[in-house]
Amino acid sequence: MNERQRLVLFIIISAVILFAYQPILHYFGLLPTPTTQPTTRPTPPHPTPEPVETIPGVPGTLPSVEESPATGPTLIPATTPADGIKSITDTTGAQPVQLGSPIRNDPNYALGLTINPVGGALDAVVLNRYKQQVDREDPFVFERPYQDPGTAALATRSITLNGKTHDISQWVWQTRQQGDTAVLTLDLAKQDGSPLVRLTKRFRVFPRSDDPKTPQGYEIEFSQQVQNLSAQPLDIKTTVVGPTFPASELLRGGDRQLIAGYKSDNKVVLHYNPLEAFDASQPTIDYTVDKNGLPLLWIGAGTNYFNAILRPQTPWIDKAVGTALNPQADPHQRQVSILLETTPSGALAPGATRQLDANVFFGPRLRSLLRNEYYSAPGLQYHHTLEISGACTFCAFSDITNFLMWLLGIFHAIFRDWGLAIIALVFIVRAVLHPITKKSQINMAKMAKMGPEIERIKKKYGDDKEALNRAMLEFYKNHGATPILGCLPMFLQMPIWISLYSGLSTTFELRHAPFLYGLTWIKDLSKPDHLIEFDRAWNFLFIHIDGLNVIPILLAVAFYLQYKLQPKPPVMTEEQKSQQRMMMWMTTLLFPLMLYPMPSGLNIYIFASTIFGVIESKIIRNHIEKQEALKPTGPQFVDGEVVDSKPVSSSRGGVFGWFARLQERAEALRQEAEKKARQKRK
Repeated sequence: MNERQRLVLFIIISAVILFAYQPILHYFGLLPTPTTQPTTRPTPPHPTPEPVETIPGVPGTLPSVEESPATGPTLIPATTPADGIKSITDTTGAQPVQLGSPIRNDPNYALGLTINPVGGALDAVVLNRYKQQVDREDPFVFERPYQDPGTAALATRSITLNGKTHDISQWVWQTRQQGDTAVLTLDLAKQDGSPLVRLTKRFRVFPRSDDPKTPQGYEIEFSQQVQNLSAQPLDIKTTVVGPTFPASELLRGGDRQLIAGYKSDNKVVLHYNPLEAFDASQPTIDYTVDKNGLPLLWIGAGTNYFNAILRPQTPWIDKAVGTALNPQADPHQRQVSILLETTPSGALAPGATRQLDANVFFGPRLRSLLRNEYYSAPGLQYHHTLEISGACTFCAFSDITNFLMWLLGIFHAIFRDWGLAIIALVFIVRAVLHPITKKSQINMAKMAKMGPEIERIKKKYGDDKEALNRAMLEFYKNHGATPILGCLPMFLQMPIWISLYSGLSTTFELRHAPFLYGLTWIKDLSKPDHLIEFDRAWNFLFIHIDGLNVIPILLAVAFYLQYKLQPKPPVMTEEQKSQQRMMMWMTTLLFPLMLYPMPSGLNIYIFASTIFGVIESKIIRNHIEKQEALKPTGPQFVDGEVVDSKPVSSSRGGVFGWFARLQERAEALRQEAEKKARQKRK
């Protein structure tokens, strides 16, 4: 296989990895997998829902049942029977209960709740400090039911009495409010009217607080009490719906995950599945225990920017499963419901009660919040969700990510602009790596000038690969060049790039943050930089296009300039020219296309890094030209062999010496292996 064929093969493999990396990682088991063997179950009998997009809110008010198209049916008669039981609750005048405050930047509460008497569930959660959209003042609203009250967060979906399950997801609960607490009750009876069970729910919100030892107003208390009203012992279980998924905020999808924390000594082990993992072949995944048998501590749903997490105060979850309601739908529109079955603990005696208590977090995936003393404490450790960044999570370097994001925060404190902070971070990273980049480019310049001599060596030794490799190794040693050093800067920067991608893709502060104090067209660093937004979106190859993004176009120009400044052989063969043309198209077209739908904050980093790289390359080239001017007579070659240059020892220290010795050792091992293979053939 010649060099051109190898280059073509390399480009094909790179393209496959870039465009199909998620299926590849899933196939090899490198993506997070279900904590237990997936269990396929029948899809719940719900119609395929329409995709839920943004939910408008009205400052100063909470959405009512009538306002929300997602709340499902209106209040139904309280006496509707179901499977031999009925409700005897007096629901006269039952209305949604509102706790907390939805008013933007309310100084007293961080969130507001709307509690729907149908199903006794949440109808909406408002985070009043954050906006739904960058260009509107509506507060951020989530935890909407997908299609009916049976899918609403914290709804009591069913009750099991002595082994028989009854669907009560759309029954009406009696509601009353006591300050910051809402109390809901539902009395169940036999068909003859004799009482069976009383269900009581409590929702409690807390005032906003800046104390890092507290939930800071983003956690509510939730409890459900079961009381046996009959004259006989009853085996009672209930099924409670877990948190619903926040709406996706990324056009490319892949930002919603079902998350679960498991107890391992004093640590919490995080498992998660992207919403796209729930499909027709695997509509249900069991989260009751992880693959090592660790018990579940908490479970919830999140995006790159928000979390909704339910944490039982005592272990009362007997089974926790996530089930796709519309597994056949497009992944970007798919909806997954979390169902929690309560632990059976023996028959409940007449008049006795049993209570299930939990804390539920509704808040931003904000580093300063989730890393405070309360949320990072043993048993919670919600800060692990900051490490989720899509398919590349497993290969991210959390320590590097945390350090870079800490450094980014310092620059933001100086410049008061996240875009400028990203550029400052680029400058620091490039400055730290400059010595390595400089050495690498000097080495590449040497290699470029050796092109004709290398070709003569190849012609001289022909098909004698062993002699050719010895001659090439000796040639590189004599000239102090190491081919592997050309890849060294990229090799060393890969952990930084991966960590930056992880950090910038999930940094909450970039959400709705403008670039350059709002003086540019970029109003949200977490979204693509639409200069013009199109009325209709379409897909081009693997790219979702719904607007004109400027930075990826500028990146193509920057990549072209960077390519033109790379050292090249003074004389190139036709094969080398073909390789150079292919590399130019790959860098100036393929990479900008990949980055077209990416967040503008990430693209600003890559653009600034590329521009700094162009400037750096120009400075290094000037340095090389000055050094060559001081040595007008370079080494002379005869048939590809140096005749007037002293050999350069590979015993030099540092990283470069280590790579040179590594290359020599690899070549020696290869030659030894070839020698043994020839001896066996003889």
